[in-house]
Amino acid sequence: MVLIFTAIGLALLPFVRKLKFGSLELSQIKQEVEKFKDYKLLNEVIKYRVDYYYTDSIGKHKLPDLATADFLKSSKGIIEVKRKEFNTLIESNPFESVSTAKLVKVKDQNSSHYFVILNDKSYYINSWGIILNWGKSDSNFELIPKDEFQKYSVGR
Repeated sequence: MVLIFTAIGLALLPFVRKLKFGSLELSQIKQEVEKFKDYKLLNEVIKYRVDYYYTDSIGKHKLPDLATADFLKSSKGIIEVKRKEFNTLIESNPFESVSTAKLVKVKDQNSSHYFVILNDKSYYINSWGIILNWGKSDSNFELIPKDEFQKYSVGR
C-alpha cells in the first residue's frame, strides 16, 4: 500500500512544480518573494560578519566605520544578514567616512539645513546631536548656494 502512494507521489512530482495559484505558477511566486526580500534591504545598513554595508538601488557599499553606519541606518537599525542574502546584492563602490566627508549648509529664508555629502549624494542631518558626536560644529560646514547644492542627488 505504501509503495502505491509513493509511486503516485513520484508520478505527481513534476506537476507540483507547475502548480498554479490564480494565474501565477509556484516558481513565479518564489521569484516575487525573493524580489521582496531584496526590496526590504533597500536604503538600509546591513552587517555581514564584522563588516557594515549601505544598500541602495546600485548595490551594497562597504562602510568604513561604525559612525557612518550609525548615521545611515534607518529606524530598523543595523540589519544582520546571512551569506545567501548578502551574496544576492551587487558589490558597489565603498562609501567614505562621515568623519572625513564634505559637510555643507544650505540657507533658506528662515533657517539653515545641514547635510553630509557621501559619494556625491546629500544626506540630511536631522539632529545637532549627530554633529556633536562627530566632534564637529557649525564652523565645519561650508555654506553653499542652493543651485550648487542641487547638483547632488538625494541619498536615502
